[in-house]
Amino acid sequence: MSSLLVRAPAAETEDSPDDQQTEQDAQDLAVAVAAAFLLTDDEVATLGEAILTARVASWQATYSAAAKTAGATLPDSGPTLSAAEERRQQRESDAAAASIAATYARDLASQAAQFTQDWLTAHDGSLDGAESALRAHLTSYSETRADAKASQVAQYETGVGGQDGLLAAHDDLTSGDLTDASGDPFTSLTGILYVAILPEDSSSDFCADYAGNVYSFDDAPALDFPAHVNCRHYCVFVTAADFGDGEAPM
Repeated sequence: MSSLLVRAPAAETEDSPDDQQTEQDAQDLAVAVAAAFLLTDDEVATLGEAILTARVASWQATYSAAAKTAGATLPDSGPTLSAAEERRQQRESDAAAASIAATYARDLASQAAQFTQDWLTAHDGSLDGAESALRAHLTSYSETRADAKASQVAQYETGVGGQDGLLAAHDDLTSGDLTDASGDPFTSLTGILYVAILPEDSSSDFCADYAGNVYSFDDAPALDFPAHVNCRHYCVFVTAADFGDGEAPM
């Protein structure tokens, strides 16, 4: 006796052509509207110049402070970057600006895509009114993001410039390019100058193991701060008189 196996109709899981077209329209809308909020090449270049200005100012201020702590003499014009250092700072500033713009573009695309999908869900698959709503959303998002990121970028980039200035002063003190008040090179600053990591407090991240510690002058090249994005810690030269008996160098 034979039997016939009757297979139930498979449930339709694929989107209909109309649904697929709506999804494509939503994606196209997200891309087109987000494109209007991207940074232009001129804006990225301007950002790079602003980062360079901040880095160089921090480099010079930190170098001057380090030299003063060591008792070294500086020209009346203050410290100047070598041509090679200027080129390096320019390259790194431009790269930082490009990275910031690329991150912003990714975040913007994600915001636009999520907004259009949420709009379709909330409006029964219709994109009517979505374009103007998306523009308003991205306007608010980009303004809020810019306000939040501006201080973060400024803190990090000035920190990088300051660290470069400190290491340049360390190298010049060690090589004899920076001299004492008599014009003589420093024979050794080990045991005279130290490196402190400030501020002394930290959240429970990588910096918690370093914040507030004092290290040997010779350890300066190995202390790489700021250590991460949002890092507020930096290195500074100090003397034995700047820390107490209970704060012996590491």
